[in-house]
Amino acid sequence: MTAYYGTLLFDFDSTLIRCESLDLFFKITQNNPTLSKQIEHITHLGMAGEISFAESLSQRLALLNTTPTALQHFAKTLINYITPNMPELIAWAHHYFDIWIVSGGLTPLILPVAEKLNIDKSHVKAINLQWHDQHLHADPENGFATDKITGAKQCLSLWQTPITIIGDGYTDFQLFEANIAHYFIAYCQHVERANVITQTRYRAYQPAEIKQQLELLYEI
Repeated sequence: MTAYYGTLLFDFDSTLIRCESLDLFFKITQNNPTLSKQIEHITHLGMAGEISFAESLSQRLALLNTTPTALQHFAKTLINYITPNMPELIAWAHHYFDIWIVSGGLTPLILPVAEKLNIDKSHVKAINLQWHDQHLHADPENGFATDKITGAKQCLSLWQTPITIIGDGYTDFQLFEANIAHYFIAYCQHVERANVITQTRYRAYQPAEIKQQLELLYEI
C-alpha cells in the first residue's frame, strides 16, 4: 500500500480496545481479586512513567500463571472490547495512511483484534513471548520488551514519514519526545493521564475526534 500521508502508529490497550488486555486476562482467568489489583497497580505505575516499562513487564509476567493455549483462547475474546467506532476510523485511515499497532502489550493478545481491524500481522509490533520452563518470558529480540522507544527505533526503516502516534500512555508520548513520531495525539476516552495530556495540544476522546485531528494536521 502507498501511504499518501505517512504512518499512523496506534497504541493497543485503552486505545484500540477499551481495557488493558493483560489486566483483564488476570481478572478473568486467575480468579484472584488481590492479584488483579496488584497487576492493575503495576500497570498504572508503568503507564504513568513512575517505574520503567521493563520493570513493569517483568513484575507482571512473573505473576502470570498460564499457558500459550489459554492466552490464545482469551485473545479471541478481545474483539468484543474494541473501542466503539474505532473500526470505522481505521477503515477510513487505511485510505490515507500506513497503519501499525505499536504496543507494550503481548503480541498474541493483539493479533485477533488486528485481524478484525484489517491490520496485517506484520504491522503489529509488540512483545513477543517465549515458553520456557513452564512459564512465559518476554523475547528481547525486537526491543519492545525493553521499552517502546527501543522497539520503535528498530522499525524506523519500515515507516514512511511523517509519523503520528495515537495512544493514552506516557510511553506513547515518549515516542514523540524522542523525535520518533512527528505528532502525538493523546487518546483520553478510556483513561486520562494528567502527565500525558499536559504534553500535547492534540487530544481526542472519541475516534471521530482522532479523524478530525488528522484531517486538520494533514489537510485531508
